[in-house]
Amino acid sequence: MHALGMARISAPRSTRASFFSQAAVDSFSPLPAPRLALGQAQGYYDSAKAAIAQFDSTAALLQTIANATVRNQLAAQYGLTNPADNTKAMYMRNALAYDVSVADQSGADAGFPATGPARGRVSALQNFDQQFASDVQNAENTYGVLPAPQTITNYVPVAQTDYTAVYILGAAAIGLGIVVAGYMGLFGKKAAK
Repeated sequence: MHALGMARISAPRSTRASFFSQAAVDSFSPLPAPRLALGQAQGYYDSAKAAIAQFDSTAALLQTIANATVRNQLAAQYGLTNPADNTKAMYMRNALAYDVSVADQSGADAGFPATGPARGRVSALQNFDQQFASDVQNAENTYGVLPAPQTITNYVPVAQTDYTAVYILGAAAIGLGIVVAGYMGLFGKKAAK
């Protein structure tokens, strides 16, 4: 005679027990990727958005550096001229911006991914931000910034010319010309037969 045992036939990681036994706790099926707790995901998400904003602010400040050679060198060093280079800051900024946009589209409860490169990108971009801001500040202190474009806000009013006297004199000249022409007989004289 054979001894019969209980078979686990419930769904993996289910809290509902099968008809024959308790819920299965050991499973050989792959589990979905873990998600961060909502507070932890929100922290990564907020840090990512702050790092992106910091990078954009520093990149805008870089465009005002007075020395064009240094400006172009820093732009190349941090990937602004080649955003596809995955070892540069601009690539990291764009990849992290994509992760943030995916989190925005999936809703607040989905949060920021717990696995994959997204979490590492946050700290990597923060490190790039610190060095980038330092280099741009040093360049600004050394070479200065380009003057900001001036916006004209004050207009000097120009005196308006009064053409009334010109109109009166013109009308008088035309009238005088008609009188002289009539006096000379140019108008109303019949042709001789």
